[in-house]
Amino acid sequence: MTAKPRIETRKSHSHENVTRRRKSTDSSNIPSKVALRLWLLKKMGIKDVYVLDTCAGEGKIWEAMQKQDEITVRQWTRCDIKPRRNGVIKLDATDAIEQMPLDTYNVIDIDPYGEPWEPYLALLERITKPTAVFLTSCQLGGRQPMSIVSCEAVGIPATWAPQIPRESALPRFVSERILNQTVEYVDVMHAGRMVLDPDTNVENGREQHGRAFVTYYALGLKPKGA
Repeated sequence: MTAKPRIETRKSHSHENVTRRRKSTDSSNIPSKVALRLWLLKKMGIKDVYVLDTCAGEGKIWEAMQKQDEITVRQWTRCDIKPRRNGVIKLDATDAIEQMPLDTYNVIDIDPYGEPWEPYLALLERITKPTAVFLTSCQLGGRQPMSIVSCEAVGIPATWAPQIPRESALPRFVSERILNQTVEYVDVMHAGRMVLDPDTNVENGREQHGRAFVTYYALGLKPKGA
């Protein structure tokens, strides 16, 4: 049995921030991902779910969500750059955000093994109604360079990207810079963050797990002034 998440809450000027920390590995963390999703959907009053799953993988998260009594998954559109199951549309997350009719969905899930920021920034320009957004930010260790999107977000020339390793403090800085841009496009109703606390190394609320820094976000967004 996994440990119960320790939940910390605080109020900010624009939204409620919830941080859940859990001792577990990413591959076995489906219960925590489900808990975070249920938390936001309850906050937003969403019981009938229409979800665009942009990085569906094997579909484990939303298969688990379908079993929850609190919600009914009315529509589950699955996309992945490398489909593993029948019925999955072959699109990467950014193409899914740009090409799918987003007004059909009240939930957008961006759960890559890597950065979510390019599809997230594309999503912000297309929010037309209250939407629950789930992000996974998995920043791999020092061998992998920063992406062009990450460089541009912090004002670094894109041509420098291949030469800049992801130092431990940099992913957190990049994430905060991009998340701070959210309020330029939409209003934030609710915000939650989940980090894993393994027995290895935890730095500033971010997990170093297998040479990766992993953070999960849950954001309740709506068009400005709506």
